[in-house]
Amino acid sequence: MSKYLFEENPNPNAKIAFVMWTPFDFYVYKNVAKYLPESEFVVCNTWFKPLEKGGGKYIVDSINLLKKNRAHWRIIYQIKLHDLLESKDIEKFFEKYELVVGLRLWPPLASPLFDNWFFKKKSVLMNYGAGKKEISLIIAGNPVFIKIIGQSFHKTH
Repeated sequence: MSKYLFEENPNPNAKIAFVMWTPFDFYVYKNVAKYLPESEFVVCNTWFKPLEKGGGKYIVDSINLLKKNRAHWRIIYQIKLHDLLESKDIEKFFEKYELVVGLRLWPPLASPLFDNWFFKKKSVLMNYGAGKKEISLIIAGNPVFIKIIGQSFHKTH
């Protein structure tokens, strides 16, 4: 795990994790999450900008936004995807959730764990996942995505 420490405000009753990498992600989830009292946000360090090179700014910005909106959140530090011990840490971090919601398949969701039973039974990808038949629900934000996803699964809603 990382030497960096960030403030957390966990929800002890959380069963749903909304995974976010940047403050933008909050705005996608917020109108769904506000109706789910057993949810919390999981803020991830970014794979595209390591903490030691300024990636922590995304975490701090996300935390400030979550505080402002009186949300619950936890932080997951994920650095080396192919580290077997770290994979166990990721699995342990997410084991309390019945559902893990993500906007994209980025770390820590883009890890070997995501392809095993653990994440297959818990995962929802919003605006993603047309190629993943294991995903049980896809929430699309606009008619273009609905059309693309509908064509991929041969049905539209």
